[in-house]
Amino acid sequence: MYVSASPKEEAQAAWQHREDQAGTVKAIHLWEEALKTNPDNAIYIDLARACGRAYRHSEGSERVIWADKAKKYGEYAVRLNPDNSEAYAQYAAALGQWAQAHKGLHSLRIVKQAVKILQKSISINPRHAYSHMLLAEFYRDSPRNISVGDKRLALIEATKAVECAPTWPEYHLCLAKCFLALGKRNEGRVELEKTLQLPAPPDYGPETQSQKESAKELLKTL
Repeated sequence: MYVSASPKEEAQAAWQHREDQAGTVKAIHLWEEALKTNPDNAIYIDLARACGRAYRHSEGSERVIWADKAKKYGEYAVRLNPDNSEAYAQYAAALGQWAQAHKGLHSLRIVKQAVKILQKSISINPRHAYSHMLLAEFYRDSPRNISVGDKRLALIEATKAVECAPTWPEYHLCLAKCFLALGKRNEGRVELEKTLQLPAPPDYGPETQSQKESAKELLKTL
């Protein structure tokens, strides 16, 4: 007897094809449908992550729409999963995207809020590599005088991310960028080469492919 897949199962299947924006959007719609029939607090984490990916792969006014949705689902994720480090990390990532999409002085406040949320995530799980990486990116890319920018703190957090998850190319790429931001070209080159050498973590193929392409482009500049 055939049993049809649930919206949540269909969403997970669609997410496996997220290298195509249509696959990401389909997964989002299915997760939203799943919430109507079988509420699951963890789905909000998935939705924040997926909307964040949709934001990165869209342009113009669509980016604002996805940034707003990611922020909304990130807020729900933290509220409904208060002891989950990943929920805080996805919310912080969404806030960073929201600040990019909504330029202005209020963006500086949102970035500072995101940093506090990441610090909360790390207080729950000190070895949450993704939170350390996001902190590194906020410290590396933000202005120093009017925001949280601090390239040396960025290097510290990126180093922690690699220590927590040494086999993930993503964190070596982040560390490479932090080295390069400080003018440490040799150290940056080593980390870029590691990014290219390491295999993709399970179920993380589309992201790893993009990271390896970024590493190749950076190596060309060196």
